[in-house]
Amino acid sequence: MLLNAHLSLLTRNIILTLIARSFQVLTTTIPANGHLPYFTANQTLPQFALDFAPLVYLHSDEVFWPSDLNQHFDNVQPQINFTTLESYLASAQTTQDFLGSNNLQSIDPTQQEITYLSAKQPIFDLDSASWLRGVGPPDQSGKSAAASIIIAVDKTQQVGPGWVDVFYLFFYSYNRGNYFYNNRFGDHVADWENTMIRFKDGKPMYVTPEAHGGQVMLGNSAFKYEVLERVNGRPVVYSANGTHGMYPQAGQQNYTGLPVAIYDVTDRGHLWDPKLNFKSFFFSNENGFSYTADTPVQQQDPQKLGWLKFLGYWGDQKLEASNPHQTCIGPMCFYEGGPLGPQSKSLSRGWICGSSDCKPESSLPTILRPGGQRYNSPYSSSSTTRSQYSLSGLILRSLIAYVAIHILFFNTF
Repeated sequence: MLLNAHLSLLTRNIILTLIARSFQVLTTTIPANGHLPYFTANQTLPQFALDFAPLVYLHSDEVFWPSDLNQHFDNVQPQINFTTLESYLASAQTTQDFLGSNNLQSIDPTQQEITYLSAKQPIFDLDSASWLRGVGPPDQSGKSAAASIIIAVDKTQQVGPGWVDVFYLFFYSYNRGNYFYNNRFGDHVADWENTMIRFKDGKPMYVTPEAHGGQVMLGNSAFKYEVLERVNGRPVVYSANGTHGMYPQAGQQNYTGLPVAIYDVTDRGHLWDPKLNFKSFFFSNENGFSYTADTPVQQQDPQKLGWLKFLGYWGDQKLEASNPHQTCIGPMCFYEGGPLGPQSKSLSRGWICGSSDCKPESSLPTILRPGGQRYNSPYSSSSTTRSQYSLSGLILRSLIAYVAIHILFFNTF
C-alpha cells in the first residue's frame, strides 16, 4: 500500500514536471497605474463581445442538450453528505431562494464549498428524468431555448489597459462520461463548459476553449485568434459528445496528451449560436457580478445574482463505492460528483489558460486528429522492442493512466 502511494506520488510529480516543461510560461504584467475596471452596472455589453462570439457545434449524436437554469433549479436541492439541508426544508425554500445573494451571504463559505445541488429524484434511469436531457437541439438558425451566459471582465489591472476577457459559458444538466477499456466512467449531474476570448482594444487576440476543468490539456489550450476556423470573423469551436468539452476543431480528441485510450469526439453537428439567446454580466474583484444593460432595469434583482457566486457544486455528490448503483474500477467510477459553477472559472486571472499560464498556440496542435482518426501514440510501432510490449512499459502506461485520470478528472470536476 505504502509502495503504491509512493509510486503514484512519484509518477504524478514526473508527469506534472514534464507537462510544465512543455509550455513556455508567460509572465503577466500588472500595471502600476491603479486603474479600476471600467465596466459598471447597467453598461451595455461591448458590441465586440457579440460580434466575435464563438459559434459552437454540438455533436450530431448529442442527447444531453443545453439546459435552462431555472428548470435545473426546479429539480435539485442543496445537500451535504447526501442529506438535504435542514434550513432549506424548514423554511420551504425553493432552490432559487437558497441561491439568493442574501441567503448565500448568511452561509459560511466553508459550508457552501461542501454543498451539492443534488437531484431531488433518482437519476439512475436517464429516460425517466427528462430534465437531464435539456431543452433539445437548437433550431435551424442556431438559437437554443437555453440561454448562454456571457461574462465580460476588464483586465486593466491584471494584463494592461485595453485588455478585456469575455467568457462564454454553456450549461447542461447532465454530463455523460467517456469509456476506458469498454467501461464508462465520469457521468455526473450538471456540466459547465466555457470558451474565453481575450480582446485588446476590441479586437480578438486569443481564444481559449476549455474541457474537463481546463486542466493541462495538451490539445486544448489557448490559441491565437487567427488560428481557429472563423465564420464572418467569429471563431468556431466544437462541443464533445456527452462530455461537452470544447475544442478548436472536429475529430477525435486525446485530451490527456498521454498514451491512454480516453477520447472526446467532436463533429460539425448542431449549430449553437450563443448570441441569439444570452444573459450577460460584468465581473470584477471589486464589485463582484453585476447586470449589463441587456437586462432591463425592472428585471435586475440583485438577489438573483447569487447563483453566479455559489461556491458549491452544481450536481450530486459522488456516490460511495458501496452504493449498488455505483461501479468503480480502481479510481474510475461511473458516477462522479457535480462540477463547480461560474465562480470557479478564474474570471479575474491574468494568465491565458483556465488553470495555469500557457503560451498561445500559433497552430492547431497535431495531437488533435480530424475526422475521428485515432491518436497515433508513440507506442504504436509494431516493433516488440517498444515499451508497449514490455513489462516495464505496461507498468509505466498503467501508472500514467492511473495518475492522469486522477489529475484530469477526479481532482478537477
